[in-house]
Amino acid sequence: NFLALLADTPKLTHGTSWDAARGLINLRDPRYEGLTSGIEREELFLQHRAALPEDPDAKKRRLRKEKEEAALKARQAQVVADRSRESQEKERRRNQLSHGEQASMFEAMLVEKIKSTDMEWRDARKLLESDDRYRAPSLRTEDKERMFRSHLERMTDQRCREFKQLLDTTISITASLTWDQARPLISKDPRYTRLTSERDRIGIFNTHLKDLRRRLREDFRQLLKETKTITHSTTRTPDLLKILKLDPRGSIMDPWPTERDALIVEYIGELKKIAVDNIVLIGGKEEKSSYADL
Repeated sequence: NFLALLADTPKLTHGTSWDAARGLINLRDPRYEGLTSGIEREELFLQHRAALPEDPDAKKRRLRKEKEEAALKARQAQVVADRSRESQEKERRRNQLSHGEQASMFEAMLVEKIKSTDMEWRDARKLLESDDRYRAPSLRTEDKERMFRSHLERMTDQRCREFKQLLDTTISITASLTWDQARPLISKDPRYTRLTSERDRIGIFNTHLKDLRRRLREDFRQLLKETKTITHSTTRTPDLLKILKLDPRGSIMDPWPTERDALIVEYIGELKKIAVDNIVLIGGKEEKSSYADL
């Protein structure tokens, strides 16, 4: 029978594995082939091996290995237990925080982790869920999403302000430049790259140009007021432009000659109106004085 075959097989020891034993057994022996079930063969082998005497050195090695494995399992179990206690303690402390405290911690997490104004909520959740501050019991999912979107709005507002400051401090950007001309002058500045929306950049730039044009118009009008040679009877002539250009402000509206000429005509028209009003006022006083003489 199969057990007799095992007994007749040399080199089988207490430490021989079933796979190793198959390499030692004569697989063509009728006693091997007579037992067709591989599972039964292995079970009988294990019974036979258990009855074999164990080598003292092998026994020591086995016991030492079992002891090391048991110690490792104990350490792993302790680590799992410690982590579980820490997790429970964190959860307990989180539950004790007020709604306001949990909201403040959640907002602080957003500031630390969400740096892109283009991020979608579904992507942000994947990034945030590993942080303990995300699991705020008093905050519903819709509360978290609302706070996330508010955070994006604050970031966008801040970056828009920084971009506006960049335009204000870049003196090479003048009121006559187009966006395509201005962009290379500022594209390497972090305040440009942080504002990722091209639509926002162009919108702020156009507003900046309007402000520049408004200030130029105001400076030019101030120059007109300071030029005493301009009266209600002055006409817009090349000589007048030459006089105005003696002051640097006289050239600031040159890129827009039609608008410049309109400002001159408008100012002279205001002077004419003042002159007419003064004549009417003086005439009224004279007429009143003549009646008094009568």
